Amino acid sequence: MLQQALSNLVTNAGSTVSLVAAASGDSPLMYSWQFNGTTTGTNSNLLLTNIQPAQSGFYRVTISNPY
Repeated sequence: MLQQALSNLVTNAGSTVSLVAAASGDSPLMYSWQFNGTTTGTNSNLLLTNIQPAQSGFYRVTISNPY
């Protein structure tokens, strides 16, 4: 169960952004962050450093377990 909905975020070029997904369920939980259909991270926290305009858009996280 996702514990908090993701929200919009606005930042400046060159900034660092941390996106965090919190979920509960039977372990192990597996995370897959995607941007434009490409996996960009596999942890509950996605850290984006030195943000550039090309990184603006929609990020998605899928959380699953093997059960």
